Amino acid sequence: MDEDFFRDLGFIEETYRNGTFINAFEPYLNKALDIVVAAVKRRAPVATGAYRRGIVKKIVKTATSITGLVTIEDEAAKYAYFIENGRAPGKFPPWGLGTGLFKWVKLKVNLAEYRASGKTPRNTKSRDKMILGIAFLIARKIAKRGTYGKYHTGEFAPLPKPFTLGWAESENEVAGIIDYGIDIAMAGMAA
Repeated sequence: MDEDFFRDLGFIEETYRNGTFINAFEPYLNKALDIVVAAVKRRAPVATGAYRRGIVKKIVKTATSITGLVTIEDEAAKYAYFIENGRAPGKFPPWGLGTGLFKWVKLKVNLAEYRASGKTPRNTKSRDKMILGIAFLIARKIAKRGTYGKYHTGEFAPLPKPFTLGWAESENEVAGIIDYGIDIAMAGMAA
């Protein structure tokens, strides 16, 4: 290798260390991640919306690198597997106050319709008791019969289907943005 190569390599390492490339590239990475997040969210099934809201982007920067991820936050990750693949019969799912099933029932029960018929109590404590009863019945049925997932194939998938489909949809556009961002960031380093 010649001296110029090592001198250029030293310049690039110093530029990384100073954050010039990383700071110049970050807006392009951010835009690319926004596109992937939007594509994944379009593919994500919605019940209460927690799964879809839990799909987020993260940018991790160090002195010499920048990494972008599209991931599921912890709370939504609890439900992702069951939404994707379903649940086998056998065990009761969590169904009490504050659980995902309780929140789902609360969203799905048309309280206005029940109120008009005079069947639904107007105070919150009684309404929650009624919703809890419905959640119990649904949990019992799930325990007996299980559920089918949105994308159930019977095979293990390393990534949830919305992520796989969302990436496939946005891959070319993201690659173009990333390539352009690298070119701009490198041009800024040379200037």
